[in-house]
Amino acid sequence: MKLCKLLMIASAALTFTTSALAQPDYVRVKDITYNGSGCPVGSADLYFQDGNFQSFFMQLDDYYAEAGEGISLRDSRKNCQLSFKLEFPQGWTYAIGSMTYSGFAHLERNVVAKQQASYYFTGEAEQATIRTEFEGPMHRNFWLTDSAQALIYAPCKSEAILNVNSSVQVRSLNRHNYGAIGLDNLRGSLVSFNFNWKRCS
Repeated sequence: MKLCKLLMIASAALTFTTSALAQPDYVRVKDITYNGSGCPVGSADLYFQDGNFQSFFMQLDDYYAEAGEGISLRDSRKNCQLSFKLEFPQGWTYAIGSMTYSGFAHLERNVVAKQQASYYFTGEAEQATIRTEFEGPMHRNFWLTDSAQALIYAPCKSEAILNVNSSVQVRSLNRHNYGAIGLDNLRGSLVSFNFNWKRCS
């Protein structure tokens, strides 16, 4: 695969930041699980950054998608489902306001790509989506911040589990043209979830 010549195993760092306007005294990550075609169980290593478990790093091997001649349709889309259980003082709730992430895109002419993340809380029907689209020709690293289309807050009366289903997808309008996108690059990748906090009514 062409992308293997461009990308090496890189670490993807996921961190949490909060709005300074109103926020609880502490936020801790209690539990993390992951699965998907871009991060099968056992394929990633998790490293907590500090003793309070407020941020962590994920080392991912192949969270990228590619399309073009001789490449299967299965390889044109990869996803990674993350589930987080957070600990914070009672009386607070939160929503993801935006997501900051970096990656790499190599798209020839007539090739388009999309990065998308949808999040929801277990047991709740509502979900919010963050999406960015790319169009070739382009060949560069990217660093972007996307705002959620809507603020979906965690339920106040339960210990909510936050689920984030992210995906990368490439589509070639001409099967002879090649394209690839990944949420990792030679320098490593950062994915930051920016929370909006408010007190429960």
